[in-house]
Formats: sequence, structure tokens, C-alpha cells
Amino acid sequence: MDLLIFFYHINFLYLIFSDKARLTYATTVAIGVGTAVFVIWWWWNRKQGPKPPSKWRKVGELSDMVMYPVKSLGPVRKTEMECTTLGLKSGWLRDRTLLVIDLEGRFLTARQQPKMVNGAYPDETSYTLANEASIADLNTRLDEPVVAQQFRMSFLVKGPSAYEEDNWDWVKIGNVIMRNLRPCTRCIFTTINPETGTKHPNTEPLKTLRSYRQITDPQIRPAVGDSPAMGIHLGLRGPNGVVRLGDPVYVGIPEEKPPPVTSPS
Repeated sequence: MDLLIFFYHINFLYLIFSDKARLTYATTVAIGVGTAVFVIWWWWNRKQGPKPPSKWRKVGELSDMVMYPVKSLGPVRKTEMECTTLGLKSGWLRDRTLLVIDLEGRFLTARQQPKMVNGAYPDETSYTLANEASIADLNTRLDEPVVAQQFRMSFLVKGPSAYEEDNWDWVKIGNVIMRNLRPCTRCIFTTINPETGTKHPNTEPLKTLRSYRQITDPQIRPAVGDSPAMGIHLGLRGPNGVVRLGDPVYVGIPEEKPPPVTSPS
């Protein structure tokens, strides 16, 4: 009888532990599956990102396109170039993919050696865009006018009103789709004359830009400090494509949101 009771208790304990084991296993599987589903959902949504608009508005045309194969050195101009994730490309030439280094292996730019201007190492993004009208407005405030090349942009656009580019979101040049990522803040580089390689004695146009082009956005200001803005940074948001001088420049038209559904009163 005692032996039967003993085996009864053993069998009862076995069932209890078996149920716990099964419960633990099921819980582990559920957590694992749930985690996997969440990771897949997060990755998919991150991969999708914001979609380009379906409607566009023409604002101007591409008036200049510049590549700087060696960072801080002279420009290369072409009538057409390919836009890639890392910047402009023409044959074997790539924008800002080469550096000048000293004997100690430290890279040099025109910030330290201004005469280097006679420039994948862009400071922020692969593309920058400047607006002819914005530069023209700046020149009305200066005693000595500057040229667009002092801003070392990838693209120069004619047609939009001054500083209109500040408010662009999606941008399309020809058939190449890009997005405005942030204002293009300016440094001492802008004070270097691209023809002579000398700095302006009064740090112009940087001094004047600081008087009216400071960034006030509280999310950006801590990162840029007193650096003024002129132009915008662009990132490629579609497949590679060829852009040509004279190509139309478009900005995306925001999608109209449907009116909220309300129940009848």
C-alpha cells in the first residue's frame, strides 16, 4: 500500500512538473514569436520610411552642378552627372572621395590651408543646394559681392524666390528624388575667395550671414550654435539617376488629408 502511495505521489509530481515545463516552453515560444514579430514590424516600417509625394510643383531649373573630387580642392563642372547615395559621379570621378593628408597622416582642408581651394568626405550629407536668389539677396547686404562657388554647393537653382528653399521638403531634379534633411550651416570656408585662395579680412560673408540667418529651431540650434544657414542639405531618396544642366526642379505638394469622419448629430 505504501508503495502504491509512493508511486501515486511520484506520478502527481511528474504531472505538475510536466505542466510547468509545458507552460514554460509555451511562454518562451510566445515571447520569442512576439519579439520576432515586433522586430520584423519595426524593421519593415523603418525600411519603408516616408514615401515621396505623388504630386510635384515646378519651382525653377538647375543652373549649375559642381563636383569636388578632392575635398577642399577645386571644382569639376559637367553638363550631366549621376546622382548616387554617396554624391555626384562622373566616370571614375566621385564627389569628395579623396583627401590631402600630411606626413603625419592628418587630413588637411582649406579651413587650415585656404589656398587648397585653387573639394566620400562631405561634412554633413552627400548633396547641398543653393538658390541664386538667396545669394543675390545676400550680395545686396555686402560691400563686396560673393560668388556661388564660395558656398561649394552641389546644385545651384534659379527661379525660386530668396530663401524659398528653407521650406522645401521633397525635392526632385529631373527624375531624381531627394529630400531636404536640414539647413546647410556655414563656416569660415565661405570667407575664402575661390579665385585667390585668400580669406576676407572682415570674415565676410560669414559676418553678415550671422546678422540675419541664425537658426532659431530649438531642435537644431544646440548642434549648430552661431553658424548661419545658407542653402539646404539633401539626401537621395530614390534610385540613382542622371541630372543635367537645365533640368526642371520640383518640390513635392503635400498630400491633402481626408476630413475627419464624424457621427451624425
